[in-house]
Amino acid sequence: MVWPGDLARTAHIHVPDLTQNSPHPQVIHWAGLGWGKALTEMPRSDILLHFEDLYYSRIPFGSWLRPSRHGQFWADRRLVAPLKHGVKHILRRV
Repeated sequence: MVWPGDLARTAHIHVPDLTQNSPHPQVIHWAGLGWGKALTEMPRSDILLHFEDLYYSRIPFGSWLRPSRHGQFWADRRLVAPLKHGVKHILRRV
């Protein structure tokens, strides 16, 4: 297993090599790296985005689902989460 929190440990992994015959016998595990972030904010996001591309290219309506899910994530992060935080703050004072 390779943990991408230390970028030097994943420097040898190149996205074009990630095929069925990949020379990389490792599993990359992003656990504990601050879930709730966008994929682009994670270390080695190029690898995560590569597999997201593969996923959405293979599922029905993937070209529509991907932007929909990204929009849902953005709305939750930018609108819902701050609103929830504000309500909790007000309720604590009451």
